[in-house]
Amino acid sequence: MPEVARSLEEYRYLSLPGAHAKARHNGCVGAQFPWESAWLDDGEVTPEYMGTDVVTGQLIKVWSGFIEIHITSDVAFGVWQYYVCTGDQDYMDKYGYELIFDCAKFWLSRLEEGADGLLHINDVVGPDEYNERRRSQMTAPS
Repeated sequence: MPEVARSLEEYRYLSLPGAHAKARHNGCVGAQFPWESAWLDDGEVTPEYMGTDVVTGQLIKVWSGFIEIHITSDVAFGVWQYYVCTGDQDYMDKYGYELIFDCAKFWLSRLEEGADGLLHINDVVGPDEYNERRRSQMTAPS
């Protein structure tokens, strides 16, 4: 159903203003696609905090809206897969190349040089997305 796939890919293009806003908010350039969105130009709508930690009494930060960043790669991959499967050059010319380019700009702006002289993408949520930050805070020296 290539027409349905194209419509989904065009939706991603239409949501670029929100992805640009999220990237800027996080000190980056290009497009950082949100973990959760409501409207095309909203960017991220994941709540910043939820609930209270029963041990510390502190609000629990929801990190997925900030550093769960693989969605941007998913969007770029989806654009490319759509093109590979359909050969829709019209889509690529109108929307696809810009989406991929904006995703690439985001990733470049997210790189940090490490002590080893190599470039790294730091401060991301790993596979255990609900405990990563909490665990590191609990084991940090006081």
